[in-house]
Amino acid sequence: MANDKIEHEIEYFDEESQTIDLVLDDGTNMTCDVIGLFEVDGVEYIALAEPNSDNVLLYIYEEIGDEVSLKNIESEEEYQAIADEFMELFSDLFEDEE
Repeated sequence: MANDKIEHEIEYFDEESQTIDLVLDDGTNMTCDVIGLFEVDGVEYIALAEPNSDNVLLYIYEEIGDEVSLKNIESEEEYQAIADEFMELFSDLFEDEE
């Protein structure tokens, strides 16, 4: 198997609520709660909680100087792998909801 070991770090944001504002394709703004940052194979990702929903949004996360950049995960295969890794890393956040 090509994916022998996935390296990752987790940074939780549950101590004090942090949010991030997204500008959607239609120009509207959406404020999401930050669930956490995690790294997979040297790439940093961010998990956001969509407001008034159970949906989790996953993006590639980059800091460039003082600016934060979020990029869409373009490949469906990469997105599914990152979503699976997110569920494994953050499963303790969802265990109480069942």
